[in-house]
Amino acid sequence: MKFNIILFICFVLLGFSSSLVKSDISCYATCENGYCLYNQTTNIHTCICSPGYTGENCSISAPIDICSNCFYGNCTDTNSTSCNCPNGKSGQFCEFSQFFYVSSVYPAYESGGLVKLDGSFSHVHKNLSVSIGSHMCYVIEITPYIIKCNIGGFLSHSFFYDISVSQNNMEYIGHNYYKPESCVHGVFIGNECVCDNGWYGEKCEMSTVKVYSVTPVSTRGGDIYIHGFFEDITNLYFFINNTIINFNYFSSSYVIGKAPPGNGYQDLRIFNQTYGSVVFKGIGMVYFDPFLCMNNCSYNGVCNFNFSPNCQCDYNWTGEDCSIYKNSTSESGSTSDSSISPSSSASSSASFPETITCTNIGSSLSIDSYSGINCTGYGPTECVDNISGSTCSTDQEDSIIKCTVGSNWYLSKSITCRGSHIECKTSNVQCKIDLEGSFHVNNKISSSNIAVFDKNGQQQNFEQEKPSSSASTLAFNIIGLLLSSLITLSLINL
Repeated sequence: MKFNIILFICFVLLGFSSSLVKSDISCYATCENGYCLYNQTTNIHTCICSPGYTGENCSISAPIDICSNCFYGNCTDTNSTSCNCPNGKSGQFCEFSQFFYVSSVYPAYESGGLVKLDGSFSHVHKNLSVSIGSHMCYVIEITPYIIKCNIGGFLSHSFFYDISVSQNNMEYIGHNYYKPESCVHGVFIGNECVCDNGWYGEKCEMSTVKVYSVTPVSTRGGDIYIHGFFEDITNLYFFINNTIINFNYFSSSYVIGKAPPGNGYQDLRIFNQTYGSVVFKGIGMVYFDPFLCMNNCSYNGVCNFNFSPNCQCDYNWTGEDCSIYKNSTSESGSTSDSSISPSSSASSSASFPETITCTNIGSSLSIDSYSGINCTGYGPTECVDNISGSTCSTDQEDSIIKCTVGSNWYLSKSITCRGSHIECKTSNVQCKIDLEGSFHVNNKISSSNIAVFDKNGQQQNFEQEKPSSSASTLAFNIIGLLLSSLITLSLINL
């Protein structure tokens, strides 16, 4: 019993200042009336019992020596059930201040920063001292209900810290607060992190908004694609540093918009207007690539800095960033251009040209479409999607590999495959290069290297190759002349 009381007093007075002792959440449940500590040196968990309890799990009631535990008071009767507290103190052990107290803490970052203490501070004046553990927190604002202060120095989220608020002979000590970083998106009340709206988890470390990937952006700015999970999407605002991103398409899993010019790695922040708070911050998540063409060539071409302009556009696309679609020939025979881009109509697939183009580029097959594309390679094959440059390949002679481009309209643009036997399909178009190198379109040999279809799969410029050639035609004509001559001679002889 005496051991537990002495250990408890050391725990209170030292405030876990030893660097060898830290908290361990996993053993909280085993300490029924106390605190669980883990010693890194001995690798042993220990329950620190509150006064009145003993045993390995602090589950056994024990008489309390009140007089030995009076923090700010005294007692003369060893059988007393409370301390005689001085003016301004209360509690069984005179541990509470009647003039002010802390009810919750908005914590700082691990490296320090702004701390906000909620509570009652009606008797507090400017000569106030605040400390967290052994670190001073320099007061910058005091109201009857809030104290704000800045703390410097390293605070480990693995440790407990005492919070001390003192003024003259008045003092409040809040024992066993976690290092605030572990509750950076919530309020620390007692030993529990109560999360802000939009955050959850034991330490409020998980957000209702998640970002899985962000496409690189040209240093000149341009299109940015952000993939993630976005709850309450209509009330979210996206920022690169302090510049808002204007989006022209958004869903619960993808957002597409225009990024401003920038350099290097920049932070991405997401603000929820409903909660009035930042619900996501990605440090250095947006990369401005100096070797990336504007708007990534609108995903309608290849970026090549050896050419000017840098974008080498796909078939039917033109412009500096390949954002202008070349319409089919009009009735007058002229070709007109019209700018079609994701921003023109973000909510439907009509913002992209409703055509499918299949191109034989010599040992390679390229197909673009407004719908999903699936390619199959028989033998050594390499397919590259012209969205993110992702590859799908095999070098095995007897293998079959299947490569796909997603079905989302704003991603499904084109794929190029290289190999000796390749077949690509959309919903109603099939293109193939066979082992002899022949180009097939919908199971027919094509006389052209390019086949264009409308959205219904109707071909626009396909002509099936005729089986005759100039040599066969000449032979056929000579045979015809000979037969004609023989028939004429026969008639003369008759």
